[in-house]
Amino acid sequence: MTPSEPPEGEPPGNRPPASGPRWERPPQGPPPPGPPPPGGWARPPAGPPQRKPRSRGCIWGCVGALVAVVVIVVIVVVLVVVAANDDTDHPPADDVKVTSCTVNSATQHPTARVEIHNHSSKASTYAVTVEFVTANGTRVSEGGTLSSTVAPGQTVRTEVGGADRVTQEVTCKVTDVTRLAS
Repeated sequence: MTPSEPPEGEPPGNRPPASGPRWERPPQGPPPPGPPPPGGWARPPAGPPQRKPRSRGCIWGCVGALVAVVVIVVIVVVLVVVAANDDTDHPPADDVKVTSCTVNSATQHPTARVEIHNHSSKASTYAVTVEFVTANGTRVSEGGTLSSTVAPGQTVRTEVGGADRVTQEVTCKVTDVTRLAS
């Protein structure tokens, strides 16, 4: 048997030719002590770096930041409204009075006529809410109006309609007035 012939029972092609470089199987288990053989037992090259998936912590952090921004905006708006309504000499409620209160016989919707007189020193926008109440004190409807840019000292007359149908006499009561400097 020559070095290029396979041993008996071994298929041809499993052994390297007798001439040229010899090869060996890499050892099983941990690498042997000492320096690696010439050419070494190289590991395959590493692929491109992998991106780490975003964790839920990052998502919750972003949601928390968004909630914090919304809370700050709400606080600022509330402070502006409180500052605008903080005129102790002429509170906004003193600027509005009901001049008439009726129920339309055709539509059965209550209507209040209101007069807004701006006692402040700045042009202002008024949001007025009126409650419609029966003789026994039951609230049967509610409505609101908005009057923009009422000049200082100016009087504006407007109507507030109730949203619900009413079949009896009502009285009208201003329940909320918000005044914002324009």
